[in-house]
Amino acid sequence: MTPNTPPPTDRLESALREQEERLSHCVHCGFCLPVCPTYIELGDEADSPRGRLHLMQSVIEGRLDPASDAFQTHLDRCLGCRACESVCPSGVEYGFLLERARALAVERRTPTLVTRLLPRVMASGLLRAPLLAGGRMLRATGLPELLARRLPPRGRGAGLRLAMGMLATSRPRPWIEEGRPDVSPPPSGDAAAHPDARPQPSDPD
Repeated sequence: MTPNTPPPTDRLESALREQEERLSHCVHCGFCLPVCPTYIELGDEADSPRGRLHLMQSVIEGRLDPASDAFQTHLDRCLGCRACESVCPSGVEYGFLLERARALAVERRTPTLVTRLLPRVMASGLLRAPLLAGGRMLRATGLPELLARRLPPRGRGAGLRLAMGMLATSRPRPWIEEGRPDVSPPPSGDAAAHPDARPQPSDPD
């Protein structure tokens, strides 16, 4: 980092300040929750778009270390599908903010070996085809969705829970494509498990 280059946290703060007006328009309506694959599968407020935005805000306010497990894990779980943007009445540019927050996360913590190897595997047709075929077969059994809901969100089993949740969320969801978010958030105590994932889901009415 050169003397004239602002630290990563300052760059994230600048990116968020560019969207300050849009962020201030968020009324926590919860419209993003039923279209967010990770929130549907994991039921954790911190794994929802507004939960991740809250974590970003906590970083720029100095209340959360960008190298912390909370910031790193919940950003990493996001699929980046940006389905939330299409239903957000306030027009919050979640994808724009997510990209900058992830850049900060990578700068503050070295990715794991699996994280570094996965893009290479997916870039190889020879390796990608059997991996995807096996994933589709496992997904068809319904086991990933069951494990994503039963395994603990913290400690041992958390990594497997994330992997199974990501696999389960890849199944086709016609109701999202049709613009009819008719899936209710799953009952879970995880939403209150992390102090930096506030506020809790609220009634749009």
